[in-house]
Amino acid sequence: MSFDERAERIRAHLESPEHKAKLAADAASDAASILRGQLDAFEKTGAPQRIREVASGNLAKTEAVKALETIGDGLIVLSGDPGCGKTVAAAAWLRELICADGRVTPFQGYRGKQPLFVTAARLSRWDRYDRDAMDMLLRADRLVLDDLGSEYADVKGNFLAIVDELVSERHGNRRPMVMTTNLAADAFKARYDERIADRIRECGRFVSLEGDSMRKRAAS
Repeated sequence: MSFDERAERIRAHLESPEHKAKLAADAASDAASILRGQLDAFEKTGAPQRIREVASGNLAKTEAVKALETIGDGLIVLSGDPGCGKTVAAAAWLRELICADGRVTPFQGYRGKQPLFVTAARLSRWDRYDRDAMDMLLRADRLVLDDLGSEYADVKGNFLAIVDELVSERHGNRRPMVMTTNLAADAFKARYDERIADRIRECGRFVSLEGDSMRKRAAS
């Protein structure tokens, strides 16, 4: 077979419907694999399923979403009434990091330090003397502390010590963190004392969100 005949046979194969269909199927399979990997990594953040489902959709440009677009490597406290979109925006912020890594697959996993979503109630039970447990919080690429103010009042100061260490260490190592709360600024300061409030002023900002509950609007 001559060179020209071989070249023509190769060209015909590459242009055949069967070959194009195989390429399309392979591309779809790769895309599905990446999506499964992203969903798996998002689940491992610890964000609740319902929140993950909403955060994975087409989000409206809420004040909370816009606030997190400028977080950089700092700290933001999102404060507002229940249903204003704080938690969804924070979960979407975690998902953004995962989806930015096109290498995520079920087989490779997420190659970065797993971003984390931790509720205040769960954080109140955290063992701050367990270095592995604390390193999960301190070294996560992105960290969300959700619903601060809902945790059990800690008279021994363990919860405040954890929050203080997270704010200080993560700021010092340029690892961003988002906190959400229903508390207004004065109530937040009173509950978490001046030291933590000062650190937040130094390395981040407190964002007071306004507007009606998104849950009420969805129900109507």
